Amino acid sequence: MKILFLKYGIACLLLAVTFLHLYFVRTKNLSVWKGGGFGMYSTAHHNHREIWIRAGKLGAWMPIDSLGILPNSLEIHKSDVLRRPFKKNLEKFGEKLCNFKNYNSIELEIWQPDLASNSGGFQKNRLHTIQSHATKP
Repeated sequence: MKILFLKYGIACLLLAVTFLHLYFVRTKNLSVWKGGGFGMYSTAHHNHREIWIRAGKLGAWMPIDSLGILPNSLEIHKSDVLRRPFKKNLEKFGEKLCNFKNYNSIELEIWQPDLASNSGGFQKNRLHTIQSHATKP
């Protein structure tokens, strides 16, 4: 019985962990660099993700870096959004950015580069788009 477990049980356990990781990567935006790192060599690093911002409904889209240097608290939230691009993190960052820049509302998008399977080049995929509003202190 022990030999049977060693022979098949450990392999089945490793496969289960792999498939769970892949499931969370596809459905919950778990970073492929986390949880064992399955597939981390097949994606770009999270530093290559981009956050784009538009102030108001009629404003032009611009990269977040065009706002200049942000205070440390916002930089921490920005890097958290880039590492873990969950909608909740993006909403929290948008709210803090609205309050810092005195915007009534903004739209934020986070984009990630991926390999295009048909051409072999890179393409950008939008992960999330959110609208944030300033909160009263």
